[in-house]
Amino acid sequence: MSHTGLILFSHGSLLCGADSTLYLHADRIRAKQLFPHVEVGFLNYNRPTILESVENLLLAGCTNIIIVPYFLISGRFVTRDLPEALRKVEERHPHITIAIADPIGYDERLADAVSDLTSSAVDSDDWDQLMEKARMACMGDPLCPLYGVNGCPVKEGVKDEERPSV
Repeated sequence: MSHTGLILFSHGSLLCGADSTLYLHADRIRAKQLFPHVEVGFLNYNRPTILESVENLLLAGCTNIIIVPYFLISGRFVTRDLPEALRKVEERHPHITIAIADPIGYDERLADAVSDLTSSAVDSDDWDQLMEKARMACMGDPLCPLYGVNGCPVKEGVKDEERPSV
């Protein structure tokens, strides 16, 4: 297992801070010390890309790579786009093994997580709190769907150094 690396793979998002959940899960997995190297990789919008993540693991000496799709189902991104990107890597590095796990949506433990999340439900008077998390992750990216809208730190004139970090 010492030469095995893990990548949590996600599509990526233009929404500032949307990648923070994946990084949080990667940190949790690292803390368990089940894999010597844990990376995140994105198909679009965020960095590192899936290819950059694979290269990072190769540089760390990994010869076996397991990719866990952070998706509910094996849709196009998992069944077509990911394998297509990985074929390029395998052609350049024929000595490595890359395996793709089932998406997390198939894990029966998600039912417990969903049940636990019901305690965090808020009524319609508090729905704007849900978007507050995204606003707090503002990176000043004009491509973010919330860029410049009410509550956006950029619109409110908050300086870069005053923005919360994610």
